[in-house]
Amino acid sequence: MLKFNLLIMLQNVKRFHFTKSGAFQYCSTLSLQERLRNEIPEESANVSIFKVPGNLRAVEANAYEPNIISIGPYHHGKSHLQAMEKVKWQFFHRLFGPISQGSEEKLEGLIEVMKGLEPEARSYYSEDMKMSREKFVEMMIIDGCFIVELFRDMEKSKDKVEPVGEKQELERKPALESEGKDKPAGGKWELDRMPVFAHGHGFLKRWMLPILRNDLIMLENQLPLPVLCKLFGLTNRIPATPSCSSVQKLALNFFSPLMPGAAKSPQQSVSDNRENDAKHFLDLFRSSILPGEIKREKEPYLFRSMVELKEAGIKIRTGSENRKPLDIKFESGVLKIPPFSIKDYHCTLYRNMVAFEQCYKACQPDVTRYLFFLDGLINSAKDIELLHYAGVLQHSLGSNKHVARTVNKLCREVSREVDDSYLSDVVRSLDEYCNEPWHRYRASLVHNYFTNLWVTVSTAVAAILVYLAVLQTCCDLSGRHDSLQQFGFWKLVVKSFIIPFSHSLSITGPVSQFDESQEFIWLYS
Repeated sequence: MLKFNLLIMLQNVKRFHFTKSGAFQYCSTLSLQERLRNEIPEESANVSIFKVPGNLRAVEANAYEPNIISIGPYHHGKSHLQAMEKVKWQFFHRLFGPISQGSEEKLEGLIEVMKGLEPEARSYYSEDMKMSREKFVEMMIIDGCFIVELFRDMEKSKDKVEPVGEKQELERKPALESEGKDKPAGGKWELDRMPVFAHGHGFLKRWMLPILRNDLIMLENQLPLPVLCKLFGLTNRIPATPSCSSVQKLALNFFSPLMPGAAKSPQQSVSDNRENDAKHFLDLFRSSILPGEIKREKEPYLFRSMVELKEAGIKIRTGSENRKPLDIKFESGVLKIPPFSIKDYHCTLYRNMVAFEQCYKACQPDVTRYLFFLDGLINSAKDIELLHYAGVLQHSLGSNKHVARTVNKLCREVSREVDDSYLSDVVRSLDEYCNEPWHRYRASLVHNYFTNLWVTVSTAVAAILVYLAVLQTCCDLSGRHDSLQQFGFWKLVVKSFIIPFSHSLSITGPVSQFDESQEFIWLYS
């Protein structure tokens, strides 16, 4: 093979005639070929953890930057995240500290497994990390052990998140001693028996939990899910229970407060296939809120706000509690939208899911389509008010006007894809409903004459005045004829307009017998 390569090189050199320009051209060709191989490597099918594009980051940079903890290589080593590194090591110490039996052998086995996973784990990141193999493996182990232990602790301390201080420790002492558990030489009870919110051991404080959820769901702050699954299996010290059978189920339970109802009912938990296909926590949680199999077609453009839909006679309801958060339906003039919230951490979640969908080609941008749909519904504070009173929208961002601006910014700098949309039937049905003649006339009438209280009162007063004027005209016309019985039309008109006052009228003879003074009796008697 070597001789063959030398022969090819000699032929190439001979072709360039050993001239100075020929040699330069030959070297340039080799340089371009080398750069073509190195500068544009083949993209792995695993790539799913991306750096957020600059145009999205420019809209709201804080939505993509972790606040207290770094997971993975993108934010590793940043100065403002160093405080949590100590907590990570404390969690790691619980698993492989000197107290644990056989911890050294387990740790050595874990390191070997992680070294084997290192090339695959790197292939999940879109950026080339300038990190040595040893450093990368250490980062995966420390970050991964922290995550799986945090999830286990949260599952064990479910509904028991009160801090454990000295008083609580004293209260637990008799029970522990009765079980034959003595206090260790260090003067503290075993760390693995203390809940995650123990203050005395430098563990997580209560205020950290919402921020941790926010940080651990960010696109740039992820570890590959296969790495976490392997760590979960190698560090599992207790028999698996239905709620702790996999790291995916623990993750969904941990992140469920970000979008209440996302994974509570059986219909809203992701299938086994989706669990296995998910690349990381953000992808997993996103999969858990998507609707099931649904017909996908090109989505028509619809930019009708909630106010316009209400004017056309459309009602809005929250729909069934078992529906997934993105499952929107329109049936029989009723638009059913599952309840959703707009708070600071919800905006972070939405922005990161949109960024993931914009970068990851293998997924449908359903969250992006959902947010574009909401963007079309919400144009003003009045739209927010209608959604809030219907029980669909909850927010804690201040005024309705501010919430409307926030929703409208969620898809800024994002391209809208209308092909293969799961909302195509909903949008088309809304458009057809609003374009029906009666609904269009109704919308025009409501928009022009019933937009607010004063316009409504003015319209009602004007209608009453017109009614009285027509009534007076009919009375005048009826008095000019010898007998109203001879004119069926006038009789019909008079009956039509005087029916509301029939209880105060007493007509015993022909209408022609009444004089002008009696006409007032018809109206005011």
